[in-house]
Amino acid sequence: MKRLIEKAMISSRTLSAIRYRVLWRSLFSRTRRHFTQRQRVGIGPVRNLPQDAVIGPRVLMVADWLNSRSAHFQADLFFHSRDVMKRHYDAVIIVKNFDDFSYAQLRTLRTRGTQLIYSIADNPSSGSRSYYDEPEFLDLMDAVIAANPLQVQDLGEHSSKARLIPAPLRNTTFKRNYSLSHPVKIIWQGYIENASLTRWLHPLFERLSKEVPGSLELIYHANRPVPLDGIVRFQQWQPDTWEQVLISSDIAIAVKPPDNWYQARKPPTKVLTYMAAGVPTVCTPSEADLLVVRHGENALIAHSEEEWHHSILTLCQDESLRKRIARRAIRDALRFASPNKVGQAHEELLLDLTGGADWRRI
Repeated sequence: MKRLIEKAMISSRTLSAIRYRVLWRSLFSRTRRHFTQRQRVGIGPVRNLPQDAVIGPRVLMVADWLNSRSAHFQADLFFHSRDVMKRHYDAVIIVKNFDDFSYAQLRTLRTRGTQLIYSIADNPSSGSRSYYDEPEFLDLMDAVIAANPLQVQDLGEHSSKARLIPAPLRNTTFKRNYSLSHPVKIIWQGYIENASLTRWLHPLFERLSKEVPGSLELIYHANRPVPLDGIVRFQQWQPDTWEQVLISSDIAIAVKPPDNWYQARKPPTKVLTYMAAGVPTVCTPSEADLLVVRHGENALIAHSEEEWHHSILTLCQDESLRKRIARRAIRDALRFASPNKVGQAHEELLLDLTGGADWRRI
């Protein structure tokens, strides 16, 4: 089991390394394209991606998979809309930010026969322009990659274009030791702007710290500091150390209130990352999380204060439960969003739109 899991995990490498490898593989692919007739796909825009936990993997790892594994497509990275306009692409995947694209440019691409795909990647508020406010943008897309089932509902008349594909997991290692730390480390990872969603749990964790042997520590593993509050500790998120910080923790938490419109539409990336790391997870899940989370099997679901208290205390008291849930979580997360699984899903979508390597425009 361990060997299969380790094989399924991507090798230890930074997104920066993948970025440069994509560029080299793209150059190589262009040389052999004449003989193989692999179609050309542009994916982007690329901006500060090594530090981004969602967009980076979706752009770089999908491009890398297509270049190394697909018999039908080669992928190039683009940095700005003008890069796309200078080249011929059979398909273009715009990930999250479409700020650079004018409607005139998109119409020009369509007249060239380029298939246009928009990958939402996050919730509608995450970019300076939102597909939710610009339905005319969606009208010009041939397909949409959604990150959450509620996004598919939001698309309404465009729902026939939607394909639900998660971001590929970037985990490279997983937790092996399930003995509790002293104090017990409970971790939350993410942008600090979203940390307020867990603040209501602080008094509960303070109380739990007196019930758990060795006390308890809540770690905010984030992009910038939070005000320290009793048991709260801040740890800076870094591209090279985030995994070690995560797997050294005992329990991971995520709160996405169902009555919060934007949080309810978030992708499952955070929870999937916890699960793939083998860290026992307690969450208030979004609809996207529920695609993979099963209460009591691979994670624990909690909504009320009582449910959170019970879940955290139970995990602290039962090492066999921690291990069983975590091992199942690794398997289920990889089945749902391994780089290979996500790469194949992108290839299938591109084949549906273009017909594949044997298809040529006249």
